[in-house]
Amino acid sequence: MGKYRYLLIFFACFDVAYSVAELLTPIILTKISKNCAMSKNTLAMHRQLFKALVIQTCIPIFASFLPTVIAWYAPIFQINLTWWNNYICIIALAAFPFIDPIAVICFIPSYKNTILEWLRFKKFTSTTTPSTTDAASTVSRKQTTNNSTTRNE
Repeated sequence: MGKYRYLLIFFACFDVAYSVAELLTPIILTKISKNCAMSKNTLAMHRQLFKALVIQTCIPIFASFLPTVIAWYAPIFQINLTWWNNYICIIALAAFPFIDPIAVICFIPSYKNTILEWLRFKKFTSTTTPSTTDAASTVSRKQTTNNSTTRNE
């Protein structure tokens, strides 16, 4: 087994983790869709958050872990990857904190719509309901009217 022992252990651990995720993902998705106690909005939100969580799990694997593992294990196979370490690995590690929130913003529509509104690619939508603001202004007008009539008397 020799010097490849740690490489084999690494791949065995990765295979176990991947197999568990591969088995549990369909089970989680069916449990979420069969739960009748949730409204359609809650169910849609759970699906969006689950997709975002899966993407947030995959991004570190490809942006941090995989380039570092390649850079670490290349000398074992006597492969010179100086260019990999200088360009690809460093850029991937530096880009990870930027890529991770971007993926969440892309997969959750309320975040995405807000960013598009800020960038003026989409028209602003009102988040307050007119009935609430109308009711509040009516109450304040009544209080003002009552106070002014009391002072006049």
